[in-house]
Amino acid sequence: MPGWLQSWLNSEWTLLVLLIVFVLEGAMLMYFMPSELVVPSALLLIGTSPGDIVSVIGVAVVGATTGQYVLFTVARRGGREWLLKRRWFRVSRETLSKFDGWFGRWGVYVVPVSNSLLFTRGMLTVPAGLSGMDDRLFTALSALGTLSFQSILAGLFIVFDYLVLTWGVPADEASCPLCGILWRLLCVFPQLTETERMPPAWAVDSWPRIT
Repeated sequence: MPGWLQSWLNSEWTLLVLLIVFVLEGAMLMYFMPSELVVPSALLLIGTSPGDIVSVIGVAVVGATTGQYVLFTVARRGGREWLLKRRWFRVSRETLSKFDGWFGRWGVYVVPVSNSLLFTRGMLTVPAGLSGMDDRLFTALSALGTLSFQSILAGLFIVFDYLVLTWGVPADEASCPLCGILWRLLCVFPQLTETERMPPAWAVDSWPRIT
């Protein structure tokens, strides 16, 4: 997480800053950090009490849904070719065509499903806008997918946090195999560089080897 963002999240403007970050994430304009790390990072900084968790997830759902609705509206009014010519829209023609096919095959209910997954989150927003999908239906399904996705991330973070608090940072990495597995689940995202994916030394050998 960038230092300036961490500083803002530690201020009295925490929830407002988090809302703005998620509006950018929903509109596919957040280029400064992987979107999957925002909720875990916020919980790390703010806390993991029930009230904190509900607040963070609630802000995430409202912000991301707002951002996705903005992109949905822009796609519907501007059209495919206009959008593809915009420098801020970093989705290729081939990728967009692929998700157009998904939307054409599975219909509107692929929106919450795609929003719940790591590699496809937000990618159905533009095809939905181009299809002329009803605004209210898109908003509801977008929010449902984001609620599912962020709840899963928050749940993984809480479990991981509990395991670390229970076992501490073990000198013998073999004593905490589940910690290593959860670290791998949380950290291996396509946006991260190889350096950013590196876990602590105690977790390296505790995850299953993938060849």
